Amino acid sequence: MESERLSSSTTFLWKYLYAPFWMVLPTCIAVSLVAVRDPMAWGGLVATLFCIGFAYRKFGKVRHVDLQEDRFYISDLGRRYEVPVSQLQRVDGGSWIHPDTVKMYFKDETGFGKRVDFVAHWHLWSGLDEHPVVDELDKLIQRRRSDRLLTGP
Repeated sequence: MESERLSSSTTFLWKYLYAPFWMVLPTCIAVSLVAVRDPMAWGGLVATLFCIGFAYRKFGKVRHVDLQEDRFYISDLGRRYEVPVSQLQRVDGGSWIHPDTVKMYFKDETGFGKRVDFVAHWHLWSGLDEHPVVDELDKLIQRRRSDRLLTGP
């Protein structure tokens, strides 16, 4: 059976190029301000910490996510974990900042923790509303819950 890629094919770029750029650039600016003893150095350091925190929080932990039948395949640079769809507890997604990142919360620990983030595919209103994949995954959770109620635990 063929798998459906949930994460964007640009995940690698967001994680390993875009995020480090927004970590390194402000750091270089802050260091240069400190080196020339500019009075704005403290503001530069605060801005640097903000940029590093934002870039890491938004893109530092994004993974590749595929869905095949009743399993998620979550991977990141050679590590690949298989997680049953039944472990998915809830999904959050969308933000005011492009690109949309989707957060999947699992009942038990996966190889990447209980929360797995991924960069969703681009869509027309990206950054302005909830990404459509969030709705699809919510429906999948509801379907699993109703199946479990019908068949028992």
